[in-house]
Amino acid sequence: MKVLSSLSEYVNYINDYKEFLIKNGYSTSKVPELESSLLNLKNKEFPYFLILKAAYEVHDALHEFIWEKFGEPHLDSCGCCYSYYNFCPKIDEQSIVCDCEGEKYLFYKDVPDHKHNGDWTSIWLTKSGYDFGFGAILFKNKDLYEKCLNEIRNFNFEVFSKEKKERVKKMIETKNALQVFKSRWGFHPISKEDCFKLKKLSIVYLKSLRLAAAHRRLMRKLPHNRKQQLPENPSPLFFENKNGYWIDKGVGKRMFDFYRTARKPQDMEDIIFNEEFSKEKISSLFDLI
Repeated sequence: MKVLSSLSEYVNYINDYKEFLIKNGYSTSKVPELESSLLNLKNKEFPYFLILKAAYEVHDALHEFIWEKFGEPHLDSCGCCYSYYNFCPKIDEQSIVCDCEGEKYLFYKDVPDHKHNGDWTSIWLTKSGYDFGFGAILFKNKDLYEKCLNEIRNFNFEVFSKEKKERVKKMIETKNALQVFKSRWGFHPISKEDCFKLKKLSIVYLKSLRLAAAHRRLMRKLPHNRKQQLPENPSPLFFENKNGYWIDKGVGKRMFDFYRTARKPQDMEDIIFNEEFSKEKISSLFDLI
């Protein structure tokens, strides 16, 4: 990581980089992009800034490090949920722990769009390598700028990354884990055992639907025309009898819809957990069939 604490250092870097490209016969197509990034640093609300050249993950880690040390940044739209390194309390509140066949993972769900109104902010300037680039941290006042400069110069990414893993591990241990399993094609928001139980319950529900329809057809006939034998009754778990008609209670339909969704493989980011049909709820329904 390289810290440039003044605009002149950044300008000198651009000029040296341009000379290097010309001297070695490389394209100078990136130079205009570097020069245009200077305009992003002319911010009257945040007049003090640091320019950092580092790998992408180091930029993200520094963002969390500064947030932890000096409070929230100024962000018109918080996008911290898209980074492993985040310190936004709303994102931690929305995070969930998934238990995938014994392995537990912390997973950050998207949070509603929201703002932060701190005394510093960060902007991306330009890419300078495969996974490297320039970013800037801007400050409203000089005092905060000087404090942050001292902290950043002592920043150790390896140590911070190790501490982050420990914090994530602790968070995983304190949160209740939601069951998922991974098939050949993607993830499913239930365990394999619960998926099997839902399959059996769905078979019973679909059979009950057909039986309820047969009862309705028979009840619509006049008594002297009801010559065939009464069909088997639907499962009382999903239907109730009202004046000879079997009425769907609704729980079977919701359960079947959840099973249809759960059995479809999804990306981890797209998984939606069903709070109604927890492991305990599925087991209690299964025990009644």
